[in-house]
Amino acid sequence: MKKTTNETSCAVCNKVPSPDIAIANGKFPILCAKKGCEFNVCSPCLTTMLSNFYEDGGGVQLRHVSNSSDGRENNDENTNESVDLHLNCPTCKNPFCVSVEDVLMLRRAVVWRRALRNASDEELSASELREKYYWNETRLSEMKLAETRYENNAVAI
Repeated sequence: MKKTTNETSCAVCNKVPSPDIAIANGKFPILCAKKGCEFNVCSPCLTTMLSNFYEDGGGVQLRHVSNSSDGRENNDENTNESVDLHLNCPTCKNPFCVSVEDVLMLRRAVVWRRALRNASDEELSASELREKYYWNETRLSEMKLAETRYENNAVAI
């Protein structure tokens, strides 16, 4: 997230999130393994990164066309090498040290706690009602485990 005037906008889409979402993004930033790297994005951009990663097969091998020694591209099948695709920090290229899924769940829980948990059903839209009742006992247990994993990894870096 980068600063623009008094508000924090996403480093990727440059949108300023709602106050509840901004708090969630700040409370649970995506943690990079490189000390000092402060890369962080909004949940929709993080979801897109994760979706693209899975659509690409998650650790699938990609063909990488290498350049020949004379500076021209060499498209000969025998000289192509494959490179692994990993979900790494776009800024410093190191892997994230927390599960992106955990970060998204924890951010979602923060918004739920702040905005929906105590709201009366009559005041909520259909999508807000679905979100309010999404958090059953099983999901709350999953969220607590995700929170523990996040905190353990945050201490480690």
